[in-house]
Amino acid sequence: GNVIEKGACSLTLIQDGTLTAERAAAISGRNDAALGVKAEDTYSAAALSIVLHTRSPLVPTFRSDVRIFLVRTTTTTNDDDGGGEEEDTMAWF
Repeated sequence: GNVIEKGACSLTLIQDGTLTAERAAAISGRNDAALGVKAEDTYSAAALSIVLHTRSPLVPTFRSDVRIFLVRTTTTTNDDDGGGEEEDTMAWF
């Protein structure tokens, strides 16, 4: 075109990944709201990258990255009769 010379878009999706102990520790260490994130929790992630190069060298290149990381944690709670109940929670990072 007259303004944009070339561009690219990339989408990456990961579903039902399993957290390693190192990744779980890194998440918990960076974010106090990451309570309960542990090794073997399931995660999903997505990343969208966009790059546009303009025809004119006087106009800067545009680049944008958007990412989301979701962790599904499972916790067991005890009730009064001694039994346990599993609860799924989702953490967004």
